[in-house]
Amino acid sequence: REAQRVYVRRDEEKQRTDARILVAAVKEMQAALNTKKTPGRNKQQMSGSIFKNTGPVCFSCHEKGHLRNSCPILKGAGPTCFYCHKKGHLQKNCRKKQQDEKIFQQ
Repeated sequence: REAQRVYVRRDEEKQRTDARILVAAVKEMQAALNTKKTPGRNKQQMSGSIFKNTGPVCFSCHEKGHLRNSCPILKGAGPTCFYCHKKGHLQKNCRKKQQDEKIFQQ
């Protein structure tokens, strides 16, 4: 019975949290639409002028002038291994992991 009460309580909390998130998202969308409604300009004119004034902004390094797919920082970095944390290879190809596994098997 206690486990069922805990489950029901968690489910109710999750529903309340989901409802709050949904309400917040709706309010945010309404606020965004209200701020974009300026007399004499439509959405395309506004977004175009904003883009022309600032230029593209990279979502990785947050620098202006390029997008994420052409970011010089990401191109030079290459993949990072989750085992040894070195750049240039992935965990499945990690030499240190292979050596450690051989030592562990002995």
